[in-house]
Amino acid sequence: MLSQHTYADKLIDIIEEHDLVQLTPPGTITYSQNGESTIDLAFATSSIANMLVQCIVRKDIEQQSDHFPIATTLQLQTAKQEATPKRAWKRLDTAVLAQALKDSRVFELDQNLRTKAEIDNKVAQIHKAY
Repeated sequence: MLSQHTYADKLIDIIEEHDLVQLTPPGTITYSQNGESTIDLAFATSSIANMLVQCIVRKDIEQQSDHFPIATTLQLQTAKQEATPKRAWKRLDTAVLAQALKDSRVFELDQNLRTKAEIDNKVAQIHKAY
């Protein structure tokens, strides 16, 4: 069985290996039985620690333990994802589309597209037409 000292050494190794930062403020009392002590700690990576709003003992939370609950609050922001417009093909009025394409003269039948630039230009015109 591991001794308390060995457990402490293992914790220190984990903290160092993962480059963790202590979030619980030093000296915070987290345990009270026959005296007070700091034995419950919160750790995080430095990138998460940079989001720390507070890490406090919450004695107001009812619990049946001599350990005090620790509340850790982080400022998290979710990235807003722009909605990608989608074509509503089922609602497409093909007659309106056909008329719009005729009016734009995009599909003139007497065209001879011979170069890549001419083809690219025509594709851009078609894309712009609708």
